Amino acid sequence: SLPICTGRPVLVVFVVYNRPGRDCSARSSNGELSATDGLPAYEKRYLQPLLSILRKYPSPRIVFLIEPDSLPNLVTNMWSPKCAASRSTYIEGVARAAEGLSDFGTVYLDVGWSGWIGSWSASKMAKVVDSVLNRMPEEAIARVRGIVTDISNYGTVFQEVQYANTMLREMAQLGRAGWHAVI
Repeated sequence: SLPICTGRPVLVVFVVYNRPGRDCSARSSNGELSATDGLPAYEKRYLQPLLSILRKYPSPRIVFLIEPDSLPNLVTNMWSPKCAASRSTYIEGVARAAEGLSDFGTVYLDVGWSGWIGSWSASKMAKVVDSVLNRMPEEAIARVRGIVTDISNYGTVFQEVQYANTMLREMAQLGRAGWHAVI
């Protein structure tokens, strides 16, 4: 780990949140890349510059929380034509981000929060996460440590722990045992 001023090792946390057409059901967080910009623009204008910076500073321990709202939208908002049209871009974009960034740190995939997805939709959410993993090579999957819930801090700790535990059980049933959760 890279000592910074204090001489102590640091942990750097990145919230990776700029996939094309992000948050397809919202009006306030559409992002700078439209869905029509596509994955090539995401890689060129967002992932590659981030990877370039990471290559310059290989020492810190890094955690990546990947693409809030993306995968949960595929569970609850497929009624929206914009979300339905974004399904493959969301899955592929999250897979590319997780694969590329996994070389530089630990990856957690966003699964929304307890009041949005909750235990009632955890099985569907786990299948969406699994579809992302199925697009990644095994060595990158091995560096996905788990899930992250409640990035926007809407749920109580008690609710989020319950939801995270349900999600971890669902992931284990899909063969993804040993995962962890960040709340």
